[in-house]
Amino acid sequence: MKSPVRLITTFCITIFLSLSTASVQGAFDAGDYRKFVNGEMKTWNVPGAAILIIQDGKVVFSEGFGHKDMKNRLTVTPKTLFGIGSCSKAFTSLSIGMLVDEKKMDFDKPAREYYPAFKLYDSYATERVTVKDILSHRTGIPRYDAAIDTKDSTREVAINKLKYLKPNTGIRERFQYNNFHYAVAGIMVDTVSGMPWEEFVSKRIFKPLGMDSSNLSPEDSKKFPDFAIPHKMDNEALKKFPANQAELFSAPIKELPFENIGVYGPAGSINSNLEDMAKWVLFHLNGGKIGDGQLISQDTLSQLFTPQMLTGSPMKYDEILPGSYGMAWMITPYRGHYLVSHDGMIEGFTAHVGFLPAEKAGLVILTNRSNNYEFMASASFNTYDRILGLTEVPWSTRLSNAISRELAGLKEKVTEEERGRKKGTKPSHSLTDYAGEYEHPAFGTVTIDIKDNGLKLSLRDIEEATAPLRHYQYDTFKTVNKGPVGGLDLRVTFLMGKNGDIDRASIPLEPSAEEIVFRKILR
Repeated sequence: MKSPVRLITTFCITIFLSLSTASVQGAFDAGDYRKFVNGEMKTWNVPGAAILIIQDGKVVFSEGFGHKDMKNRLTVTPKTLFGIGSCSKAFTSLSIGMLVDEKKMDFDKPAREYYPAFKLYDSYATERVTVKDILSHRTGIPRYDAAIDTKDSTREVAINKLKYLKPNTGIRERFQYNNFHYAVAGIMVDTVSGMPWEEFVSKRIFKPLGMDSSNLSPEDSKKFPDFAIPHKMDNEALKKFPANQAELFSAPIKELPFENIGVYGPAGSINSNLEDMAKWVLFHLNGGKIGDGQLISQDTLSQLFTPQMLTGSPMKYDEILPGSYGMAWMITPYRGHYLVSHDGMIEGFTAHVGFLPAEKAGLVILTNRSNNYEFMASASFNTYDRILGLTEVPWSTRLSNAISRELAGLKEKVTEEERGRKKGTKPSHSLTDYAGEYEHPAFGTVTIDIKDNGLKLSLRDIEEATAPLRHYQYDTFKTVNKGPVGGLDLRVTFLMGKNGDIDRASIPLEPSAEEIVFRKILR
């Protein structure tokens, strides 16, 4: 769920819905596919993966690859639990869809009708943002992931931050992915249904679907007999700019602690395995039916993966046309077919869930490494090619070439920034004057310490958001990365009050918005 440093952001989300009425062609060659997956895992440095494939409404492949636990060399099985990250959002939109069927909610009514305390930066948006706007990421508010604090005590505390987050567009003008939106969706489920989102999902979705292994917290996963350990690629081990993707992805894999995202759970807290996710995908392919019963009406379910907001084309390739977002599903035509899918990432895990409604086909890929988007893109597109009986596109080669270009661009960017730097300037104050705590009502506390004759920045004591600062120019300091593609990359500009004292720090924590100004706490 966190906003990671990614080399190729264009591959962050892949999602699709199918216009074609042709049946899926050709038999699935499991042996050749296993060779492909093992090769891709080696190329992209993936410790463990579990893959489910559905054709013509039936599971044709469900297998584990690699290791769920690198330290103990334990292998992945179809029962192994993985974090599915933002693929959890579809469970939240389904929860609201069920309440719509019960006439307790309406997608087009203002969110305030279901959570009166809902308040945004400006009153116009507060009164007009609808449930559908929230579920389709079109409120005008950019991502602002740095404001998410998984230690927030309640959903009310988390959502209260929204009134301090300035929009950068009007309502329904632009698709902007935002995890805060799904905390809002979760609290609407809480207030309307009379039970917490976690209880609603467990009782009203997991239980009727028979998703008996799935859960909503890492603590529950660790009680299960078969679960994957979270990992990430240790980019900090790289001491120079890698020349290409092979050099970049040769970094060692390290184990991570489990991440509990707490009250932001409706955005990405679900853990599941292939056996349960098969039931989830088949439920969608069957139009919301479970046996002879209907958990949600087919009409309401179809609205969840009907385009609500244009997203543009995530990749510059002829096979992929400009896409859109539904309500927790992205929709992008792929090679003449509409596929519905969503990617998910939580610390230590990356996932992909997708299906082609007309072909009664689906795909689930679960992995236990953060930021696995290159593997996800290559593996998912190749699998869809195979499912549809189409000539396989060389996605892995394309991705490798794109990364090499991106690395060259990053290196040139660093060189260009250094050319524009005002060299020979000095800070206006002594280092002790910059040290202290700086607060923002949504982002929390930034601490500036003096360490090793320099400054060090820390945002809410988050390890990944802690870095030394070196003087850049005038009263601007820059974070010092431990590796070329990992860690922070921020310029911190300190500002003075009327009396000449340092009293603010301006930090660009959201690329698409104005810099965030933190005010110094005076003791």
